[in-house]
Amino acid sequence: MTIAAGFKCRDGIVLATDTQYTIGGLLKTDGPKLFTVAERCDLTMVIAGAGSVPFMKLAVGEIATLLDQTPTGMAALADIRKVVERVLMSVFISHVFPVPGEKPEFQLLIGLWTQNDGFHLFQSYLTSLV
Repeated sequence: MTIAAGFKCRDGIVLATDTQYTIGGLLKTDGPKLFTVAERCDLTMVIAGAGSVPFMKLAVGEIATLLDQTPTGMAALADIRKVVERVLMSVFISHVFPVPGEKPEFQLLIGLWTQNDGFHLFQSYLTSLV
């Protein structure tokens, strides 16, 4: 079981996770579950992940790629939410939902700062941010 916590404070956001991966229910190993996705003058995003590690990492990588393509100075909260939800929809439809039997879900805890909108903390639920 992954432990992840996020707190929105007056002057920032704090995210924390454990570092234990469980693979196939039997093998346990260590690895990161906290990722700096964007760090620039108008946008900072850090993501903590839980659940199926391969799918979580796939989503985090795709979010990072799309945010890298966003021009500096153009980061807006509404647009970033759309990017993240579009990636979640893609990963779940293409990779998670086709898995037969019990679905290997994952969740993201997203700490976000934009120059125009300030600090925000989101949690993914399937393909949505809440």
